[in-house]
Amino acid sequence: MSEADRYGYSARYLRGPIVGALVGRAAEQSVYADVPTGAESDLDQVSRIARQMVGRWGMSEAIGPMTVLPHPGSESPLGLDGLAPATKELADSEARRIVDECYAEALATLEEHRQQLTPSPAPCSIGKPSKSTLPGRRHPG
Repeated sequence: MSEADRYGYSARYLRGPIVGALVGRAAEQSVYADVPTGAESDLDQVSRIARQMVGRWGMSEAIGPMTVLPHPGSESPLGLDGLAPATKELADSEARRIVDECYAEALATLEEHRQQLTPSPAPCSIGKPSKSTLPGRRHPG
């Protein structure tokens, strides 16, 4: 039994790492209205988890409780896996739905906690020097 198959995880649990991996991208979009290129490994992880949820672990109502993706390493290089193109499209669509829902959750979480994420200006203790604080001046008293 492989390490990945040793433990059972719920769909809710598996969505956590997807949301976590998407939150950086969501923050960039939310704050800068732009999407950077630096999240490639995060997107690989997101895609892998969502596809496995749908295609290997039966976590999609549309696909149902069946495996429609081959085990890693047993993919056919010519695509001769016995699956109908419509099934592959449905699996892709369901994986996309999961990712989109998790991305929306990441954006909502950021918006909900935006006040905590926006740094407030630090109080400035450096002001205009008064005559009593200029070098060479003595404090009265």
